[in-house]
Amino acid sequence: MSAVIYEQTPGGLYAQPGRTVTTFPSGLVRVDQTYVCVTEDAATHRATLAVGNAMPDGDDSPSLETLAIFPEVQGIDRGDGFTEFKVSAYGQTVSDGGGTNRTLSGIQLLPITVLSGALTGSPPTASVPLYIHVWQITGMIVIPFGESINVSQVDYDDKLNNAFDFYQTEGELLSYTKSSDTDYYVTLESGVVGLVRLGQPSMGINSYTNFGSFAEVSVTIARGTIVTEFA
Repeated sequence: MSAVIYEQTPGGLYAQPGRTVTTFPSGLVRVDQTYVCVTEDAATHRATLAVGNAMPDGDDSPSLETLAIFPEVQGIDRGDGFTEFKVSAYGQTVSDGGGTNRTLSGIQLLPITVLSGALTGSPPTASVPLYIHVWQITGMIVIPFGESINVSQVDYDDKLNNAFDFYQTEGELLSYTKSSDTDYYVTLESGVVGLVRLGQPSMGINSYTNFGSFAEVSVTIARGTIVTEFA
């Protein structure tokens, strides 16, 4: 005698206990959920669980956008008249899906040393090589898959990429004063004053990882060319 299956909703797809949520520093979020249905309806439900489709129960929390299925679902015929689907879907917990104002997270700061040029003055100072320590910023962002990203679209504290120290080998530097986010006045022991101007930040992409409808991107932001002018 075959088993009789009673369904709350005929042909339904039922979420099972044990929903798990994993969040990443970039703002990416993954939700894992198991669903079951009667085996005779499995092919129909598998089609609705295609990559890129929304989670079937409409629960997108904690994502700010619709959770999108990725990768392909795994289906198991349990042999009791039901088929089980293991579904993963990705979303994001930051910003919106337009690709602008993406929040840079998981920030790491690395001080790098840049030779800005030489401050040239009257004797006894002839030419003094001037080096600047600047921050190199590496972090993670999440964007819709297939979209590009540039530094103007990344939301982070601009103060993170200010220069934070000056030095040079001859010991000629007397002091420096910050005038703005890009301009520093540097005074040598000889009395020569130089204006050191930092270039605008530029961004490089270290990695671009596909998670279906979303991508997790590792970027590095650093100052561009440093220009030295003389007062």
